[in-house]
Amino acid sequence: MTKKELIRIAFKEIDANQDKIIHFAEAINREPEVGFKEIKTAAKVKAAFAGLGIKYKSDLAITGVKGILEARKEGPTVAV
Repeated sequence: MTKKELIRIAFKEIDANQDKIIHFAEAINREPEVGFKEIKTAAKVKAAFAGLGIKYKSDLAITGVKGILEARKEGPTVAV
């Protein structure tokens, strides 16, 4: 898969899930939190990853959450 194909697929998925993505962002914006105390935001991200079946590491740099996706083969990757 080329970089252009990967970008096209990513944009297609983003467009297809636009309402969910906007709803998620608005839910986070409704409950602002100060740096390193983003407890509610981290919980939302962990729940979103769990709902998508994505493994994750949490408590990174205090409240950080990182999704872990295993690639089927070597090649370009994308982070959103």
